[in-house]
Amino acid sequence: MSEFEYDALPDPDDKLTNVYYVNSYPGAGKTYRALKIARQTLLLGNKAGYVLVYAAPTERLIKQFFEELEKMLGDRRALLTRVKIIESGQVPVSVQMEGMLNSKDLGSAVIPKLADGSVILCTHACISLLRSNMPGKKRVSLIFDEARQCVQREFSMKIPMRVIVNLQKSVEVVEALPAVGLVRWSWKPADGHSITRESVRKLWPRVADAVLNRFMSFVAHIQNGALHVWVSMVDFDAEEDEIRVNVVLSPTRLFFGYGKVLILSAFFQHSQMFHLLKRHAIETETEKGTLRMLNVDVRDRVVLHNVTDQLIDAERVTRIKEDRLSKALMTYIFEDESLSKYHLQRGIVVPFDQKRKFKQVAATYQELFLAENSPLPRPEPYKQLLNTSRSTEMVLKESARPRAELLESMQPLKLSVVQYMAAAASKIQRSWLKKRKLEKETLLVCVNAKESASSYRPLYDEERIDELLNKGATGAQRRVEPAPVVSQGLNTWASYHTAAFLATVKLSPMTIRFLSGIIQNYKPELDRTVDQCIQFIFRSSLRNANSENRCLLIVSDDQLAELVNKTLGGPLKIVHPSKIVNDWKPYAIATHKESESKESKNTRTRRYRKTAYGKETSKRYEQSRKADPVRKQQNAINTKLTRIRKQLRDGSTGPHDRSRLVAEEQRLIEQRNALKAQRASK
Repeated sequence: MSEFEYDALPDPDDKLTNVYYVNSYPGAGKTYRALKIARQTLLLGNKAGYVLVYAAPTERLIKQFFEELEKMLGDRRALLTRVKIIESGQVPVSVQMEGMLNSKDLGSAVIPKLADGSVILCTHACISLLRSNMPGKKRVSLIFDEARQCVQREFSMKIPMRVIVNLQKSVEVVEALPAVGLVRWSWKPADGHSITRESVRKLWPRVADAVLNRFMSFVAHIQNGALHVWVSMVDFDAEEDEIRVNVVLSPTRLFFGYGKVLILSAFFQHSQMFHLLKRHAIETETEKGTLRMLNVDVRDRVVLHNVTDQLIDAERVTRIKEDRLSKALMTYIFEDESLSKYHLQRGIVVPFDQKRKFKQVAATYQELFLAENSPLPRPEPYKQLLNTSRSTEMVLKESARPRAELLESMQPLKLSVVQYMAAAASKIQRSWLKKRKLEKETLLVCVNAKESASSYRPLYDEERIDELLNKGATGAQRRVEPAPVVSQGLNTWASYHTAAFLATVKLSPMTIRFLSGIIQNYKPELDRTVDQCIQFIFRSSLRNANSENRCLLIVSDDQLAELVNKTLGGPLKIVHPSKIVNDWKPYAIATHKESESKESKNTRTRRYRKTAYGKETSKRYEQSRKADPVRKQQNAINTKLTRIRKQLRDGSTGPHDRSRLVAEEQRLIEQRNALKAQRASK
């Protein structure tokens, strides 16, 4: 393994950005390599010729990095005076960074310019807020640790056509994907034309303050050079367009202008950031690549360099795979299931043998709801109705009593999905420790579905996991200990030998459709849930290549277990929980997500159309359908698609006809998406 040359010399012509990256296992020594580079930078001092900036996803990881650097320096700790930590406060983090690289007079104080050989520690958020043309960036050797997600926001909103037309005067389409109905907008202000709250209100006088705030936020995203804003038209009538907006952090523009960029990330090639960098990657050694570079904005030109072999000890990775993973045991809570946020929020836990009744119960539940003549457009989720029925503080309407009795007939537990998973995981862990004649230890669990390093406690408290399992115990006597989903790089729990990932961080269908549209062969399950699960289980002693202790890894369901094992290369031994717990009783999650009958849906639609709002909406739809020629084309395409899909579902076509219908379906979809893109680009 050769030492990586980290001199931060700028590119000779400044016409592209070189991005070096490491793609390896958690625990392979990536952050250790960053610590060695930081130590070397401090030892070189003014001779270094650069300022090292280490960026991590959370302030917690920044603090850990500083503490580890202090240990590594040993008797040279005096050099820590050259290490500066950028934290959120009265002075914006972007101003702090710009001042450290150039010096800045704040009036009441001056931020002095740091000398070469200094080290700055900051979060990813700080890097994303810096100006792309900020002076001093060429001085920086940037280490970007644990790079993952790039999608920042997603939303949809209805905007009057006149407002969209006015906005389009200040934007240009820099990229269009007609096949998926997407266009990327960039800010290009016209002379004498501006978008302000006042100008928008003149065109949109009845707009609510909250909607206007969202629209102005949308405009600000377009103006931000470090972000890519993708827009698609969902549906439109004569008066309003509904647009879907995906705001994406552009890694090419994020890293533009730095002297050197090094990304350290486990399984980086599964991440959104890698795929988005690869979209713009240029092969400079080929004539085709050189010609392509001339047609790409200089801020988006990037060359990728995989330096894993130079920076990572291959023997350590081998020990992790052969000595740690191959000796670890993985099991799961639910079988024949893939946990989703819908399950957590709306599901109830019932004996596994009740699963055969799910479709019949769902149909009966819907029929009973329609018989109630309820003003609600659709029935409550199982979890909500059951909680109301069992509560001593809430009153269940007598008309809804039959539905509650129907749910009770499935023998649901009194525990929520999260509570059951935590209790079941603890039971599995205790049984495993007992069979192996090991001392009791606390189980590390992740039960939240929010991807935030500081927001895991609310859900943990709301589900009363401490009250359920720990019952006032402290320290080593606690049965479970929560950890955040975003825990990359943290070594806090390296002494734990058992860990349970019971969360789901699946992307929304809207985001999956978007990323699948701009990234070829995109795999959302690897990008999120599987990736975060691997990151989490490696917070345990599994990451210690030199440990002899076996690990027990528990996940939410069997499908996740198989995907994790496949991603890791198949070294894990996966067993059914009954192999660990002798009296194991399987349970399943029942939800009202099962398909609604056509008759039920028609009844609900007729009821809606009789309301005043439903009548007005139908009237406006008919007017716009007749007045808008593009809408007529879309309706004609939708009609053809419905007929084709009915033929495909019936299964009455032969292989040749089926291939023809599938090809025709794809052609019509592309044609429809092109119409949507046409509206967005005008």
